Parts: sequence; structure tokens; C-alpha cells
Amino acid sequence: MLGNNGEGKSNLLEAVELLASLRSHRCSQDRDLIQRGETSSRLKAWVGEEAGDELAIELRRQGGRRVQRNGKLLERHADLIGPLRCVGFSALDLSLVRDEPAGRRDWLDRVVQQLEPVYGELLSRHGRLLRQRSQLLKRQLSNRDELLDAFDHQLAVIGTRLHRRRHRALKRLEPLAAPWQERLSGGREQLQLLYQPGTQLNGDEDEQVWQQCLLDQLQEQRPQEARLGYCSVGPQRDDVALLLGGEPARRLGSAGQQRCLVLALKLAELELVTSLSGVAPLLLLDDVKPRRNFSVSRMIDALRIFDLDMASSTIQKFRSFASPTLQPSLDCAVRQVSFVDPLLLLFKRKAWECWQREINTTINRMGWGYQLTFASRCNASVGVVDTEVAVHANQPRLYSTTSALTQMRQWLDHVGQP
Repeated sequence: MLGNNGEGKSNLLEAVELLASLRSHRCSQDRDLIQRGETSSRLKAWVGEEAGDELAIELRRQGGRRVQRNGKLLERHADLIGPLRCVGFSALDLSLVRDEPAGRRDWLDRVVQQLEPVYGELLSRHGRLLRQRSQLLKRQLSNRDELLDAFDHQLAVIGTRLHRRRHRALKRLEPLAAPWQERLSGGREQLQLLYQPGTQLNGDEDEQVWQQCLLDQLQEQRPQEARLGYCSVGPQRDDVALLLGGEPARRLGSAGQQRCLVLALKLAELELVTSLSGVAPLLLLDDVKPRRNFSVSRMIDALRIFDLDMASSTIQKFRSFASPTLQPSLDCAVRQVSFVDPLLLLFKRKAWECWQREINTTINRMGWGYQLTFASRCNASVGVVDTEVAVHANQPRLYSTTSALTQMRQWLDHVGQP
């Protein structure tokens, strides 16, 4: 998608992300996703084989969300997750390293939810229990301890399930992310992902042991939490330590190292979701300029392993031809370029025509004696754009095929065009 700032390019990607995961990486409340002056917002998509699965979400300022699948209202919103999976990358993802633990928890939760859609329900239940327990801590009731005991037992059960799922997901991600980090950094950096739970847990993912650990700490911290008015132990206090060479990337990593780290995490997420679901998720790239961002260029090159060949344009061959539709006296050359690039597929014919007008205007201004015409064929099913760029010399004796192509190549290299 091409356009000026504020025209809705990121908005479209956010809509895809919301339909895929019921979550937005930018907003935590639905009212921030609704246009000003409107009471609701609606999203709808057709996905799957022959686009036969209809997904729909209605966001309302009052009354909460309404989620539908194939026209049927879903009581459990998590039932919408599954047909559509995505992994997104944008400049905002750099906060994954730099910002507070909440951002890293949110990233890990999105990964787990793609693997286990029921995880979203666990998060919602845990959030409700925390809010209700915090309200109870602030109230002076005669039976408050009895009510808190009931809340603590529920929080221990739900919290342990969250702990275990996050821990398992991180154990699966680390052996995938570490090789990517080594590859992106040229073999100079070793990446470690350490799960730092908000509960002191003993044992190795033993559910009963972890439940008892969380329950004991909730009861032990109750007097202090009564003074603070909030819960100080549990999954809501989790963090993920991102280490490069054994040192925290947040404090000691350079900006370039942090970008490589985020790319490694995204590639590992893409690989994990692909391996477990059997289908590569959609890759959403927001405002990515591969030629200006060395790390992104490396990521695009690395994506070949997923059969998502996003390499830059490559010249297949030069050939001369005589077209029956052109005057025989015209000296013509064709530069046939095959693009196997999902980003360039978005240009389609209209963008090629705009570029043709722009470049021919430049040629006239510089006094060169030829024009360009483009003829492109887009085969989206196999991800290929075949484009023939013909050089038509106005005065064939002054401009040969070779001289025209040489002059164009020098100019394109000078202005940095692909």
C-alpha cells in the first residue's frame, strides 16, 4: 500500500492483525480504534481456501465487541482465532527491547495466542480476577480474608497456566531465535531468552508445585498488598530477559544490535507458527524501506527459507527484438526483469504507469533522445511480476541500444532507483 502519511496504510495492517489475534499492538482499548464521532467500527475479511471463511468484528463504544464467523455470533471470541495468522514488524517493535516489561509480556502473549487460541480467554479471566481482588483489597469488610482466600485459589490456578504456557513458548522460541541473531549479526552475537516469572517458582513446570508456590506467595504478600492496593506477585509481573553475549540488550545493546534482535525474534516467531500450524502466517511489514535499513534487508534475504522470496529485482537477460507494432526504423531494446517480491506486487499497473510518466519527463528535461514504455504482467498466484521495459530511440542513428541502456543504467544508479 502506497500513500501519504495519515491515509490509513498502518490502519489496514492493524485491522488484519486485529482480525487474526483480537489484539492490537498499538492500542489496548477498543474506543481508540473507533473513528472520532462514530459509535462503532466494523471489520470484515474473507480468508482460507477460495476465501470461504468470513470473519467479522464490530467494535462499539458501549456494549463491548461483537464477533462473528460465517454470520454466526460467537459467544467465545477466541473461536475467531485460527483461520488467519499473522506476524507483524514495524518501527514500534523496537520498544520490545527498550521499554518496560509490559511490552515484552504483550509480545509473548501474542505468540502464545497464535499457538493456543484459548490462551486469550485465560488472559481475560486473569485480568478480571486481578481487578476484582484489587478492589477487595481496598475495602474494609469483616469477611475480606475469606473472600481473598477464594480469589487467591482461582488466581493460583489461572496464573500457573499462564506461567507454564509462556515458559513453554519461550523455550521453543530461543533455539529458533539464537541462530537468526547469529546470522543477522554475521556470527558475532549470541542471543539468550530468559523467562523471569513474577512468582518464585520451584520445580520444572510441575503444575501442582507451581500452583502451591503462587498460592503461598499470594497469602504471604497479602498484608503488604492491602497497603498498596494491588497484587504484587503473579504473571502480571513477568518479564523476558533479552541477553546478547550474556549482557542485557536493553542497557548495553546499540541501536543496530537492538534492531537485529527484534528481527531475530520476529523470524523465530514466523518459523515457530509455520512449523506448528503447517501454514506460513501473513507477514505484515509497516513502513519498511529495505534499501535504507540494513537489518531489514538481511531479514528479507533470510525469508527465502520460508519460500517467501522477497529478494530485490534481478536482471534475467537483455535481448533485442523487432516488434511488429513499432516502426522498423526504431531501435528498440527490452530489459526483462522478473520480480519475485510481495512488496513490489502491490504496485501493479497503476504504479508502473506513474513511474513511466515520471522517468520520461526526466528524460525529456535532460534532452535524451528516447522514451521508455512499460508492459507488465502480474501473476499474484505465484508471486511474479514480469515487466518489459522498452527503450524507443527517436533518432536511431544517434542513440543505439547499447548507448541508451548504458545512459539509463548510469542515471538509475545515480538517483538510487531499483
